[in-house]
Amino acid sequence: MEQTKLILPESFEEARNALNASSETYYEKLAQFVQPIEDSERQIIDIVSRLPGGAGRAVILLGSTGTGKSTFIQSLTWRSHLGFARLQSIDCSGLNAQSRLNELAAQLQSISTDARDSRGITAVSIDYLESLGGTTAAEKRSFFQTLNGLLRRTPIFVVWPVTDCQDAEAMLKEAKLVSNTIFDSAIPVIDFHGPNPNNFPSIARNTVSVFNDSKTLQDFLLTEGELDQLREKMIADIESSHSIREYMASVFSLWAEKSGYLDNLSKLLPKPNEIWFVFCYPEAEEVVSAFSTKGNHAPSAWLAYHAKLWEYVVDSQRLGKWKSATRLQYALGGALATRIMYLPTHALISCVAAYGSDPKLSVIKQHVPEGWLNRSTAKSHLENSPLYRQLVGSTPPKGLTKGGPAATARSQSEVPFQELNKLVAGSGNDRHVNHAIASCLLEKLDSSFEVQAERAHPWIPEITPDIRVDTPDGKQICIEFCYTANTKPGAIPDYVLKKLAVYMEQLEQYVQAPIDT
Repeated sequence: MEQTKLILPESFEEARNALNASSETYYEKLAQFVQPIEDSERQIIDIVSRLPGGAGRAVILLGSTGTGKSTFIQSLTWRSHLGFARLQSIDCSGLNAQSRLNELAAQLQSISTDARDSRGITAVSIDYLESLGGTTAAEKRSFFQTLNGLLRRTPIFVVWPVTDCQDAEAMLKEAKLVSNTIFDSAIPVIDFHGPNPNNFPSIARNTVSVFNDSKTLQDFLLTEGELDQLREKMIADIESSHSIREYMASVFSLWAEKSGYLDNLSKLLPKPNEIWFVFCYPEAEEVVSAFSTKGNHAPSAWLAYHAKLWEYVVDSQRLGKWKSATRLQYALGGALATRIMYLPTHALISCVAAYGSDPKLSVIKQHVPEGWLNRSTAKSHLENSPLYRQLVGSTPPKGLTKGGPAATARSQSEVPFQELNKLVAGSGNDRHVNHAIASCLLEKLDSSFEVQAERAHPWIPEITPDIRVDTPDGKQICIEFCYTANTKPGAIPDYVLKKLAVYMEQLEQYVQAPIDT
């Protein structure tokens, strides 16, 4: 239950620093989470379409703090339909307060020289200068005269982000004292409101992925439903700014609240526990992929998908058991860690054939190839299974092998699996199968692992896993096998949600408190 720190920048400056603006992948990563603002883009296209050949214009981008003005300006670089060949940003925060307009004019002249020698229109952003207060009338007049001269003969498009309406009006007034063509006559100001709040959850989800090594909401105990709830709460708050920055701050606050709650909860639990649900029918590999991550390494492999399982809870009788999406999230990746995987049918059958000691299992053994009665065969089949590889921390298997020995083994296991399914259906005979698999695991794993079948959990009351494996790193893995032949996708969430609900109820009994926030 060790928690990873969520990186979720609330401002453009934080995002730029985290992504390293000088890196080759900077704009590529920005494009993965920045939402196009089509209304503002249409106004820019309108202005650009009316530019005289070889000339430029300026526009004020007027919007409240936190609406995403700086981020929107950065998007001009990859939104190719807008017609800009490049973007140059001028950081005015470091300019000398006594001569800032002169220094700004000098930088604009330098950019204009390069722009005239280049193809296409250059977009120029004047950053961190939202007011001309503190400068004399002569300085302002001189600056706008310089800017006017540059715009008349240079294909540059100056975007000037401003927060206050009065500051914007003052800029326009000073510019008109020099020329009516510095700012566009039809659209001198673009009223910028940022992304549509309906898109805030998807922006947050993509931002989490970009800044946290492709991790998902689930990795941080967050759900799609919670992001929607945060959006609705913000929209309903009449005192809210309804900005993307405010929304991102609320997402981070929710994570911090949950993370702190989980830290306190973990102190009440003797050891971290994982619940692995293992399906064994021949088609299980294809079906479980809809409910869990494949992952490229063991820590991220086979983790249960919250969003997919929640589909089978909401608007059903299961909601009475689970109560909230948050509680399910804690079951999947908080108080417990839940994985959903498969055991190839031939690995299951060979374990039963070689290690099963109960006479009732003979009905299965009589249908297997003779070599499968050897323990070496069972261990070989098990070694390549997701179950074993996950236990020892190996890379998950690449996928279904359509030909060769593995495909032949799967075919040979079909009839004995049908017999196994008949044997265990509602009879309690599955315990004999569990013991056989546990015996194979015990021989195959090294002595630092402890394997027990059909034993009561040492501290979660009223829980008896099919198999429990205590790992060398201190985890307790509770493995629950499903031997059903039901291949319908709904069979997996039905089994998982029922079993997992029992685990959560008993865990709550242990900590003597509801596990929810």
